Amino acid sequence: MNILIIDDSFTQRFGLRQLLVSDGFKDVVMAESAIEGLKILGINENLEFVENHQNNIDLILMDIKMPKITGIKATQIIKSFPSLYDIPIIIISSSEDLKDLSAAFTAGAIDYIVKPPNEIDLNLRVRSALSLKNEIDKRKARELELVTLNKTLANVLEELADNNIQLEQANTTKDKFFSIISHDLKNPVLAINLGLESLIKYFENFETEEIKDNLNKIHLTSKNISSLLENLLQWARTQTGKINFEPDIFDLNELVLDNLSIMKEYADKKQIQIITDINKYSMVYCDYNMISTVLRNLITNSIKFTKEKGEIIISTLLNPLRKVYEISVQDNGLGIDSETLDNLFKIGTSRSTSGTNNEAGTGLGLILCREFVEINKGNIWVESKLGKGSTFNFTIPARL
Repeated sequence: MNILIIDDSFTQRFGLRQLLVSDGFKDVVMAESAIEGLKILGINENLEFVENHQNNIDLILMDIKMPKITGIKATQIIKSFPSLYDIPIIIISSSEDLKDLSAAFTAGAIDYIVKPPNEIDLNLRVRSALSLKNEIDKRKARELELVTLNKTLANVLEELADNNIQLEQANTTKDKFFSIISHDLKNPVLAINLGLESLIKYFENFETEEIKDNLNKIHLTSKNISSLLENLLQWARTQTGKINFEPDIFDLNELVLDNLSIMKEYADKKQIQIITDINKYSMVYCDYNMISTVLRNLITNSIKFTKEKGEIIISTLLNPLRKVYEISVQDNGLGIDSETLDNLFKIGTSRSTSGTNNEAGTGLGLILCREFVEINKGNIWVESKLGKGSTFNFTIPARL
């Protein structure tokens, strides 16, 4: 245990040291002034604690009367620093003046010794103070251990909470997956089977136009199944982390035109006009296939929920400050109510809605859109008024 003696008297310093050494205390350090003693403790002349100072003092014996900085003042200074607060201080006084001793105890001293000290009395008081310091160190070690255990427990609880959230999401995803297979996929397949069975069984009874009409319905249903399966497979890959993310630089105008050519037949059947407002050479940096899927789903939804002879506007806007392009798909269709709007991109609460011509849907396409946009470091949102139409917006990084 390391003991620091601070006394301006050479005789008193060495006398105390000799008594302590003879009682078995080998590590005794001396300082001839409060300033020197404070320096040993890591406090500079500006009374500032030196960061990273390695302090190994376990007990201080402090003379109460010293020039410049008294023992009482030095005690106050030492106790003002949290890292030094627990070091016991025994005041050394030539008298038992109650006023001085009261001030010393108020400053933070735990005991006092009257000069010249009695060897037995000194030994008992020093050992008592060191025992107190040892107990304080043990208590602080236990408190530190408890804090560490609490942090570990908090981390475990946080990890369990995260795992629980992931488990709930996995269950929700599973439920959605089975719902799509059992309802959204099963029903149209059943409709195709029944339609074909009816055609085969009663073929001679149908007129040519009736046959053509039934075949068109079967064809449309099969296209819906194909679109659903494509979304389902892509969504499944995102859930398992097996989808490839391959960003590249390309012209946004080309991406829009490529997808419009695919959607033209669907739009023409409902006599819906699609207007584009996109600058040529709008260069972006993202995964072409993912953003194509996003755009195709949004255009399909707009056609689905727009009445015949309606209008869809596809536009882009460069935000040079954020370095993104904002793509908008706007229609004058049915619009979306506020309750559905709040849950549109959520896997557990999204729901399918039939289009203006009773087109089927699963609600999966918009969830896939959100995931693909976020993978490409973008955002997606929707603005809609029931009966007025909807505008779906998303951003992707621009290459300026």
